[in-house]
Amino acid sequence: MNIKWEELERDLKNNGKIREFLKERFGMYRTEIDREIEGIVKSIKESKLPNNLWLWENKTIPGIEKRNPARADLLKLILERIRSRADKYGFLDEPVEEDKKDETKFQEISDQLSGIIGRVTITRNTPATPYDFYFWLKSDTDIHIEPGEFIEVNLADTKIAIATVEEIYSVSDRETPISDFYGFSYGQPEEEPPTEIPVIRVGKARIIHRDDGIQAPFIKSHAIRKSMASNIQRVLQSMVKPKNRVLLGFVEDGFSTLVPVYGDYEYIFGYKAAHVNITGKSGVAGKTSYALFLIASALSKQDEERSLAVIGFNVKEKDLLSVKDFDYDSLESAIRHLEKIPERREDAAMWAKAKEEGVDPIKIFRERSYIFEPAEDYYYGLQDLLKRGPYVLLSLFDPSDVDDKFESLVLSIAEQYGNEEKSFKQLIKELSHQLNNVGNRQFINIADSAHHVSTVQKFLNRLNKILNSRVLIKDKPSGRPLKISNIEAGDFWIVDINPLKDNEKRMVFFSILSDLSFILESKKQGDPEFRTFPSRVAIFVDELNKFAPSTKSAYSPIKNFLIEIAARGRSIGLSLIGAEQFASQIDEEILGNCSTYLIGKTDNVELSNKFYKKLSEGLQKRVENLKAGQLVLIHEAIRVPIFIRYPIPLHRVEE
Repeated sequence: MNIKWEELERDLKNNGKIREFLKERFGMYRTEIDREIEGIVKSIKESKLPNNLWLWENKTIPGIEKRNPARADLLKLILERIRSRADKYGFLDEPVEEDKKDETKFQEISDQLSGIIGRVTITRNTPATPYDFYFWLKSDTDIHIEPGEFIEVNLADTKIAIATVEEIYSVSDRETPISDFYGFSYGQPEEEPPTEIPVIRVGKARIIHRDDGIQAPFIKSHAIRKSMASNIQRVLQSMVKPKNRVLLGFVEDGFSTLVPVYGDYEYIFGYKAAHVNITGKSGVAGKTSYALFLIASALSKQDEERSLAVIGFNVKEKDLLSVKDFDYDSLESAIRHLEKIPERREDAAMWAKAKEEGVDPIKIFRERSYIFEPAEDYYYGLQDLLKRGPYVLLSLFDPSDVDDKFESLVLSIAEQYGNEEKSFKQLIKELSHQLNNVGNRQFINIADSAHHVSTVQKFLNRLNKILNSRVLIKDKPSGRPLKISNIEAGDFWIVDINPLKDNEKRMVFFSILSDLSFILESKKQGDPEFRTFPSRVAIFVDELNKFAPSTKSAYSPIKNFLIEIAARGRSIGLSLIGAEQFASQIDEEILGNCSTYLIGKTDNVELSNKFYKKLSEGLQKRVENLKAGQLVLIHEAIRVPIFIRYPIPLHRVEE
């Protein structure tokens, strides 16, 4: 009797009981449910077993039940549905006599549907340790494992261990290519060998969690199976307290079900640790896209104890300026739209699961994001800079022009003019007057310190060029600096510095960081003026290497300030979300103080840098081939590097 497979698949997909089971027990979304049902129907079709429901119920499902009870329950539901309309689909439902020849078939299909794919291997060349182990995969061309995937090890008493794959390779018993050459009729590639060469796949995995709590090497050849979403989620959730969970992205289980990955709020934004670094090739790694996902996720988690605001610096064209440009009224309508686009259904599933976690970028960015343009919304006078410290003024000058004498002069100017309400124009006039009346003397006094006339002249020459600026006002002591004290919990301020020159970008960045540092320090000390100010503020900036380069030669007051923030910012709730193409271009002290790293597609030349030693060779190779929407996550609260995915920003769908 011919089985009506297409009709069966369609009926199972429309069955509410099965869909509800997959949603509740497996955490699957609509697209994932359809894909799971398609896979099971395909497995039944290709099982080489008689299409007899009695055999499935009495021979196959019991084997699955021992290894994976959840999947056995799913199969029971599916068989229940088939049995209710067996005649329609063409299935039999009759007891049959046992045939020992069929036992192998029953075992194979039980292994396949329960997810068993191989065994732990413990040999002289592949020893197990308390932290990692080797394994081999069964000879099945439909089974594929990639570095970064999750697998499960069946321990005793239904307990399991969860691990991530770090290496995977194929090997045969032939020792060299020479023996392989001889196997093809002395190097005739068109000749087929008389027998197929036995090839096995061997992998190495790193243990994340063991249910039995033992830190000891395996001593048995335990079965390995595809990971289950519920088990991965249970393990990842156990690493972060519920109140501290911040959605960082998603991983897939062995059946392509998405699983949320959580970071620890206090390890990202303080006070235990802080700072996020995102690195990868420009235009491919999706650094800004991921940063916006993280920002939306973090701002969605607000309470009195953990109030957060974010300030983002737009450094590239309209990178951050379009975050409000949604074509949707709500996240629900965005998800419905994405579901209609075949290549965006995974994004729809991720946004649906993000919504379940309380993340709504449309609500966050549309209602709580504010854009500030230079000249129009902010500009600075001399007093605005001096009130924030002499090094804010010094950051306006080219680092190559700054030496000890130049720095000393700026410090004296700040001391003398910091409380006099003088403008840039008045400062230039008074210094020029002193130079014109210096006579035969080589030095002039500023704030009781002597400075050589050539240093003062150099300062005036450079300052006159700098003042041709859209964010510096010459004629008045004060301008309109951004009033950072106005920021509220849940806000996302976007400061556009893209139109500015490099020195102006440094100054604006430095002045805002200076304000934040002062306010958060004062709040931590109990200053009532800042009682309602957010307890934590994160700064997002792309091209971090421009502000904190790895080079030691260039003078950079802002770099020194960033090093200080990286070291102590966590204690006051000031954190950085930095992004750059190459982590090797960032100062080591800043990079080393980050608690969270995300690595996008990166070339092997960059991967040779010592920073990437955090990744095994197999993981590094995969990093070279990552696609848009994929990153490697290294986070303080999670014990091993894992590959995560994140959805496309909703304001960029049409792009």
